[in-house]
Amino acid sequence: MELIGYPELAAHKAEHQTLLVSARLLQDRISASGYLPVVCHRFAFLRSWLLNHIVGTDKLLANFMAQAREQDMSADALEELGLIGTS
Repeated sequence: MELIGYPELAAHKAEHQTLLVSARLLQDRISASGYLPVVCHRFAFLRSWLLNHIVGTDKLLANFMAQAREQDMSADALEELGLIGTS
């Protein structure tokens, strides 16, 4: 993501960090209480987070990467036709 200059990199990393913090809190709560409903609630949270992240944030990243690839391919085609110079 850094290599292609993805503009939402910081937000994307923050989402992953939030997940890690939540997972650590979950682990601590389970260890401390052994309470099964807590586990079920957190797995529901994790499932929801992953689905929303993949469908939302990761989809935006995939679209950005596809556009970057198309632009690179377009630049290559224009260069091959001699319409733009080499970088």
